Amino acid sequence: MELYNKKNLCCGCTACVNICPNKAIKMIEDEEGFLYPEIDKSKCIECGLCKKVCAFQNGYDIDNRLKDINVYATKSKSDEVRYKSSSGGMFTEISDYVLKNNGVIYGVAFDSNFKAIHIRAENEKERDRCKGSKYSQSELNDIYLKVKSDLEENRLVMFTGTPCQVAGLNKFLLGTNKEKLILIDIICHGTPSPKLFQDYIKCIEKINKSEVKQYYHRSKDLKWGHIEKVVYKNGKVDKTSLLSQAWKMIFCTNLGLRPSCYNCKYTNTKRLSDITIADFWGIEKSSPEFADKKGISLVIVNTNKGQEVFDNIKNNIDYKEENIDNAIIKNPQLKQSVKIDFEKRKEFWNSYNRKGMKYIIKKYGRYNLKCYAKDSLKKLLKKK
Repeated sequence: MELYNKKNLCCGCTACVNICPNKAIKMIEDEEGFLYPEIDKSKCIECGLCKKVCAFQNGYDIDNRLKDINVYATKSKSDEVRYKSSSGGMFTEISDYVLKNNGVIYGVAFDSNFKAIHIRAENEKERDRCKGSKYSQSELNDIYLKVKSDLEENRLVMFTGTPCQVAGLNKFLLGTNKEKLILIDIICHGTPSPKLFQDYIKCIEKINKSEVKQYYHRSKDLKWGHIEKVVYKNGKVDKTSLLSQAWKMIFCTNLGLRPSCYNCKYTNTKRLSDITIADFWGIEKSSPEFADKKGISLVIVNTNKGQEVFDNIKNNIDYKEENIDNAIIKNPQLKQSVKIDFEKRKEFWNSYNRKGMKYIIKKYGRYNLKCYAKDSLKKLLKKK
């Protein structure tokens, strides 16, 4: 039994691991820090379920999708909710609705070592760990099994993840009553290596001679956008230095993404989720009267169930009907996968393996004297 013959054919969703009746499959980390399923041949009974459950290779069902999807620019009426969110606060507003109906939330949080992991939340405190963006691939472990258990107990369940994680869960739950399952996907740029991000954390800790206490990928202390913020245990807070923004720069090179991200099957508007959420980049051009600097969410309602959820949170948000074409302009992953020069990607990983993370931060994260001089000059010219 062979699950894949090229790494760009596996998104790491874990559906195959969780469907295996003999527990013959485990997720194993490769040299780049990504998890891939590996079959223990001594336990495999060759039932073929692992191959059948792969949504990434076999395609996904969108029969429940609305003929005409509904697109909205949205923002929570609570400034506090928006401040603590990456964009307009829609994850919080939807999850509040689920929690008020005795539901369960599945989302992504950091563990104590800044590894992105999917967690199960039944209250606001647990849910709040999932707020904000996490720019590395999350580890799912047995989350699919927990979702199935909650559904079998007739609980309302909200699952939030990347499109491939949502597709994997949906395929895994074939035969399970999904009436109370709300699937939320994001417009995903691509998932960087967890190993890279954890090494980045260790590197900046060494440079600053202090452990990192908190890390925010999308702080709004300065403005809505992509500003990284690091809080160290020695009390230092850094959101302006080149070092603090280095991970953002590495992420934007697209060189540290999972191979399947360059071969993504979900970079289109035909989503299988009930609701798609993202930043509504470019809203200041399409709807300047609605835009502000506190963050605006793009919400794409894909199913009748999604519309029902949206209608239930309307009183807590401001919203405006929008056009999908306006949403695509600044969200290109709604129409195509990330493009990459594979020779440059090979060079990136060779450099990382030979020279380490500090070299990567300097070369690809712009943490060097040349970039420091340019940055200083720009700040000086702004003051004049």
